[in-house]
Amino acid sequence: MLTAREINRLDSTPGKKRWHNYRDSRLTFERSYLARLRYVMHNPVHHGYATHPTLYRWCSGSWFSQTASPAFLKTVESFPIDRLKLEDDE
Repeated sequence: MLTAREINRLDSTPGKKRWHNYRDSRLTFERSYLARLRYVMHNPVHHGYATHPTLYRWCSGSWFSQTASPAFLKTVESFPIDRLKLEDDE
């Protein structure tokens, strides 16, 4: 709410709706974090924008694959995402 108000103030657009359907979750388990990290990386693939996360220009998948250690990348990629119960605009 605070960032939306500040952006609206800077844009001189008071009351403009920002962050539509924004959700925030408190992740308390490392496994939940890693599964959601993989989910976010693969979201462009899921929606048909790319065939691999590293091929979608607006995804951090390319950066992640270049900067993460091979072991961490392999760990993240090993987490299943088909059982996550997250709202997604299909």
